[in-house]
Amino acid sequence: MTLKAFAKALVLGLLMTCGIRSQIDPFAENPGAKKTTQQIRLQVEFIEMPHGTFTELMSAPRSSANDTDLRARCAELIKSDEARIIESLCGNSPPGLHSSIESISEFIYPTSLDPPELPNKTAPDTPPLPKPVWPPALTPTPAAFETRILGSTLEWEAQIMDHLQLPVVDLRINPRIEYHVGKHLWHTSGRDDVHLEFSTPRFYTLTTSTGTSVVAGQAHMIAALSPQDEKGNTDLSRKIMLFVRADILTTKP
Repeated sequence: MTLKAFAKALVLGLLMTCGIRSQIDPFAENPGAKKTTQQIRLQVEFIEMPHGTFTELMSAPRSSANDTDLRARCAELIKSDEARIIESLCGNSPPGLHSSIESISEFIYPTSLDPPELPNKTAPDTPPLPKPVWPPALTPTPAAFETRILGSTLEWEAQIMDHLQLPVVDLRINPRIEYHVGKHLWHTSGRDDVHLEFSTPRFYTLTTSTGTSVVAGQAHMIAALSPQDEKGNTDLSRKIMLFVRADILTTKP
């Protein structure tokens, strides 16, 4: 084969390859179309109000999961100081990706103690203690620890339901607020001026873990919770409404 014939065959092969690629890959002739992607923006709100106000809002019958009017009524209550927003969480993610956001601090605390014990030895020049008020023993030593996450967290996974007429987002969602509200005193001992105690912390949690389908751009109420009172116990006189909203964002170059 001459050099001219070889070059002609090579060009012909390249043309055939490009033709086949354009049939298999719909983006082959329009590379810019590949750059269009979708994101899902998720927003969760914790809105607190008196229990009676919550009951009044929920007394009207509802026929759909669209709670835009309910959220608008809550906005009016917030402006008139009859309700307040405790927390708002918001994050973006691609469809199908398990995502999370958090505003937290770590609370580390002991869960068990080694008992006190006598020292193995003492310094030879230690002067005698006049009438000791407590045996010369070491204090209890923490033997195990746990870590609790305090603050706000949101975990979610969202999918866009393309086969429906409306822009619907299918959600798996877990919003959470964790408070440190006090301590449990398990053991105390001592006499005179020496006092030892063992306690563990108390926590209060506001959370829900659920799945739901929402229309994009519309507010939906997914749960109602009871907050803690001043002593860290459940306050049945108030309620917290959880609203979620998912928006579909199209990203273009």
